[in-house]
Amino acid sequence: MTVNTSNKRIEYSGSGSTTVFAYNFRILDETHLEVILVSSSGVETVQTLTTHYTVAGAGDAGGGDVTMATAPASGEALVLRRKMPFTQDIDYVSGDPFPAETHERGIDERVMEAQELIEITDRALKAPKQDSAIGDMPAAAARVGKLLTFGTTGDPEATAYTSAQVQAAINVASNAGTNDTEFIFHAEDSDTYTLARYLQNRHVVNVKDFGAAVDGVTEDSSAFSNAATAAGLTKTILLPEGTAVVSSGDFSQYSFVCFGDFYSDNATVNVTRLGSNANEVTVSVGSGGDFTTINEAIAHLIGRFPTATPQPKAVINLRTGFVMEEQVFAWGIDLSWIRITGDDAETTIDSSYLTESPSTGVDNYSSTYYPAFGVYAGGSGPKIDQMFDMGFTAQDPTFRNVGVLCYGPGSSIEVGRLSGIRRCGWYGVLANLGARVLAYESNFNTTYGRGFFANEGSLISARESTATGCLSTAYHSSDGSQINAEQADGSNSLVGFSTNNGGRINCKNATATGCQEGVYAGNGGEICAEGVTASGATGGNGVGIRAFQGGRIDASNADASGCASFGISIEHGSWCNARNVNAQKGGAPDPSDVRALTGSWINFDGGTGGTSEVVNTLTSNGVISS
Repeated sequence: MTVNTSNKRIEYSGSGSTTVFAYNFRILDETHLEVILVSSSGVETVQTLTTHYTVAGAGDAGGGDVTMATAPASGEALVLRRKMPFTQDIDYVSGDPFPAETHERGIDERVMEAQELIEITDRALKAPKQDSAIGDMPAAAARVGKLLTFGTTGDPEATAYTSAQVQAAINVASNAGTNDTEFIFHAEDSDTYTLARYLQNRHVVNVKDFGAAVDGVTEDSSAFSNAATAAGLTKTILLPEGTAVVSSGDFSQYSFVCFGDFYSDNATVNVTRLGSNANEVTVSVGSGGDFTTINEAIAHLIGRFPTATPQPKAVINLRTGFVMEEQVFAWGIDLSWIRITGDDAETTIDSSYLTESPSTGVDNYSSTYYPAFGVYAGGSGPKIDQMFDMGFTAQDPTFRNVGVLCYGPGSSIEVGRLSGIRRCGWYGVLANLGARVLAYESNFNTTYGRGFFANEGSLISARESTATGCLSTAYHSSDGSQINAEQADGSNSLVGFSTNNGGRINCKNATATGCQEGVYAGNGGEICAEGVTASGATGGNGVGIRAFQGGRIDASNADASGCASFGISIEHGSWCNARNVNAQKGGAPDPSDVRALTGSWINFDGGTGGTSEVVNTLTSNGVISS
């Protein structure tokens, strides 16, 4: 059989419904066809035979069909191309009859291999025929971070450009009125990199294209206004070299790159310059807004203010009815200059979209959790200035869904006043391995696990916050971590405030009423619980203040009255300062009001309630002093 066509590849656009695609060239075997799925963003993924597709028509002169297991979506492309193994497996045996068919197949294979090489070279840069040769590319180490240029001999060179050279190139293009030009620059100079991030793959609207003279004399306000209207919030407005006279208008919401200057005697004129943080730029997300997702808005703001110093301020406002169907991650990037607000009193989080943990493979502990907001690798998350509702009415059976996860040294995030995430499926806030969370006066109520959890040297500042009604502990610190929960409220949770393994909590003047245990310190943990209200402990334990196995609690002036089992129970070598504490369970003192057990010590000077041991008498259970 002959190879009577030069066809060797074909490309289709996906529709979301079509699964059968024809190829119009001969292949000798189904493995000689390569199937590539191209995403809407241009990412190519080679498909696997039998897993993603099947092939019919191998050996047929006119080609055959590829049947996809899943129809390529609209916006995706499918490329079918011949890909030969480039081997020669024909072996002629001396004296045998001439194998004409086998011989012809070998010739066909060589032609197909040549066609494949032609297909590859058709997609390559080639020197014109008039050039006898072209020099080699510079080595990888020599071309990193540089532009590919051609020297005086026409051979390839790797060149580092300065910001002045890049600026000159931009000015040439901009003064020519090329407002649709896409600039792609990268060089080692930091200023050049800033310009690259502003202009990379983004259309630039030039004020000169809208009539701006930029001559220091002519009034350019109208041109600025028209340019801003055309740019919206998705394009950059370019002010070329020169001086623009702007007498009216407020352009603080727009992205400017200014190589020139502007003059105004009107104080209301406000132009956001490269690196300025004088104004807070606002974009909206949701129905009728600028973007459909929070991540789209963040990507826009990063492109708009990539490396500005000092850092700008930006707001992502969630419009009425917006539902968060995504996860927001800050991996090694500073997003603290962005804050998230909302029009609704609460924004719903659809937990079915919480499906990823970027710390997978980095930390086995944190990788088991799927957060709505995650910060990793020294990054800083956007400030959460909105109340969210994850919507759980029972504990997440997978123990994965977390409101905020902050992981690793240097990682941080802030939750604003009267903001937070309630009804989380597992944890409200988890700070792990040296992370920092600021959540002053925040709200993580009705969490179906722990409200706030600091682990492995992390710090959470949650002063005056609330984490009431948690299925587990409202505030828990472990393994050398610290939580400042002064004046916080962890009432009606399993445990209000707890710590172990050297963790520390400050819950001075906090509230933990109606818990099974109001305050608990175990395994060397320490708690400052001065003035805490831990009354009315109920349930299985029913203890207002408890220390266990070396735990230490300063509970002076606290209220641990009306508890079901013990007002204070200090056990197994633990310590408690209970000076002036009301630990009385009922109307009269009872020996179970204050209990020392197994070598523990309690200072009950000025306290109210009965004691399990005779005051100021050392026993095997320790001593209760007054």
